[in-house]
Amino acid sequence: MRKYSAEFGLNMYTSLKTLIPVELLKDFKGEGDYHIYMILSFPRTRIKKDSICVKTGGLSFDILQGEKDLEEIYHINQFAFFPNIDHNNVEWDITNYDEHLELKYGIDDAIKIYNNYPQIKNSMTLENHLLRFNKPFKIESDEILRQILYQNRKDFQMEVLYIGQAYGSNGKRKAQDRLASHSKLQEILTDSYSKYRNRRLMALLLQMTPLQMSTIDGYNKDIYASENEDIAHIKKVINSNVDEKQVINITEAALINYFKPYYNKNFVENFPCEGHKGYLDYYNLDYNCITVELDLEFDKFPNIALFTESNKIGCCWDYIQYNLYNNPKRKNMYDIFKNEI
Repeated sequence: MRKYSAEFGLNMYTSLKTLIPVELLKDFKGEGDYHIYMILSFPRTRIKKDSICVKTGGLSFDILQGEKDLEEIYHINQFAFFPNIDHNNVEWDITNYDEHLELKYGIDDAIKIYNNYPQIKNSMTLENHLLRFNKPFKIESDEILRQILYQNRKDFQMEVLYIGQAYGSNGKRKAQDRLASHSKLQEILTDSYSKYRNRRLMALLLQMTPLQMSTIDGYNKDIYASENEDIAHIKKVINSNVDEKQVINITEAALINYFKPYYNKNFVENFPCEGHKGYLDYYNLDYNCITVELDLEFDKFPNIALFTESNKIGCCWDYIQYNLYNNPKRKNMYDIFKNEI
């Protein structure tokens, strides 16, 4: 049974996002209104040094990810920064605890690359081009793995450790500012160095934008609000202006309750809560539900799948939804689209 002929809901969608290693947060200068953030972790990767085989077209080797008992092996076939070069003459090295691959091209190869790649030749002089080859080209094993997952349309699995928000006065505080001195992040970092040395940490910064949604059922007479209550409700919602802080509060709470991350305490078991002052506006306006959509697609990046022991989001078509009412007889506003049996 619907309560009103016109039901209203809040839809939060991801309008901007950044995924960044936590160690680079201090230098991040993004302009987005990032008020929601997640701390994520994933197993470290390393290059198996004794698997390297040098071929004309590049280097073939294995990348290992995860703990020894749960280790996954990915075979890389003929990796090269410049495929048209004979790599039998290229110097290579594995550095940084087997997490970085370095390839050092000689001067003759550098000149050949300059002549074979018009986009390089048109963008810089030969002299400037050769300066780039004074040092080896480097790439992380994580980046190589992401390329393989992207090419094979496989998910990049990341565990959600913590979800938080940053708003401050009139929305001036952003997630990167909050994380710069966040005690919870420091706790997670300490644990990662001592307990989880085989995992890496990244921050997902989210700019979430609200949409007011409505469904109207003008044919259904099975509505338990009176006509006057129905009209008054429509006017009240349309003329309302919910404080942005409350929008951020309810979004954070929904995400925390859904994932129940290990390092979160608030909202894990008590959302939605009608008496919570942080998002009381939505109860005063008698909203039907809240929906949160997480866009986890990045250009040239494998699809990100977020998970905890409690739940997961596997793709952009998944969503989080909570009803904002306690009456079991009241229907969700989107039930109107379900086929009646």
